[in-house]
Amino acid sequence: MNVEASNLAYIHGDVAADGTIPSGDDEPFDQMLLNDTGSKGLSIFADMMEAEDYKISPFYDQEITLDEAFLSQFDAIIFGLHQKIWSDSEKAALDAWLQAGGGMLIYSDSASGGLFREVGIKNPVGQNAVNNLTAAYGLQVTVDQGGGTRAYSADAEASHPIVEGPLVMEGEGVSVVAVDPTSGAQILIPFNDANRVSGGSLNIDAGGVTIANPVWATLAVQNVGDGHVLVMFDRQAMWNSGPGSDISKRDNMEILRRIVKFMVGDLETPALAHNVYFTLHDPSESARAKLIADCRKYLSSEPGIVTFAAGEPVASHDREVNVRDWDVGLHIVFKTKHHHDRYQTAPDHQKFIDENQENWKSVRVFDTFVR
Repeated sequence: MNVEASNLAYIHGDVAADGTIPSGDDEPFDQMLLNDTGSKGLSIFADMMEAEDYKISPFYDQEITLDEAFLSQFDAIIFGLHQKIWSDSEKAALDAWLQAGGGMLIYSDSASGGLFREVGIKNPVGQNAVNNLTAAYGLQVTVDQGGGTRAYSADAEASHPIVEGPLVMEGEGVSVVAVDPTSGAQILIPFNDANRVSGGSLNIDAGGVTIANPVWATLAVQNVGDGHVLVMFDRQAMWNSGPGSDISKRDNMEILRRIVKFMVGDLETPALAHNVYFTLHDPSESARAKLIADCRKYLSSEPGIVTFAAGEPVASHDREVNVRDWDVGLHIVFKTKHHHDRYQTAPDHQKFIDENQENWKSVRVFDTFVR
């Protein structure tokens, strides 16, 4: 992207407590502004961005157009609580920006529509605004569940750098992230009882969610070309010290710091080197050549491949330390473990297996995180 590094946009809306959009002569309700040092402001988050040497600028949703001229100024955009339903042309421009490497973080809450006691805890204003942007990427949010303060942990073996630890995110009420299991999106922190650290079990109201058989998440990411869409389950991880949870609770601040660094490309993500050694029943020159050719035919074009190579052992290397009991080596470096995992279930990978496994005497796989 042709922008200076570390330039962020924060987009917010304007609604009155009674649901009037914009608030007009009434007091805006829970705008969560970057310069607000009150309990429901985002000044701590803004200071954290400044400490990371990131410039973050606020914008009112009704005063901007998501077009190339606007988007090209930024490495990442945070969509706070807002109400605007973006046009098809704006969504197309956003998609092109994401494909080129932009990053987007978004979340919902009943407060997008006003004070819950006046407009209802399950009003769909925030849900509609978020899903208008995220549904194309296999991610949606529910209406506010009104479920009280609750926290969820990433899996113990989680390797994604945003949640590796594993880290714990806490929110209150929560608009749960619905993930289409066929979309390729990655759940960073699951939303289920096994990963629940605090709060009671929750029966999710999926009204308004159009994904068939969704998997539920606290935090999820979808890779879009060279960019990323991240959706989290609540706003309260962002604010200074409002009721329920806040930026200082659990690992909220660290997760947010890592999310932004990930979106702008500053968070180190280990690549995965996938090395496979085939020993063949028929190790003839023609059989080796066929397997190498099929490696290139079926396996070299999957998303996320950094380097690809396939070949035979080096005949002249016969020292005692050289292992030579194999016939063909396959070497792929993936950008992330997630890209590797998607490759494993890709149709072309299965075709490769189906067409070649009959001649495999043994297959040994060595996977390594590399930096």
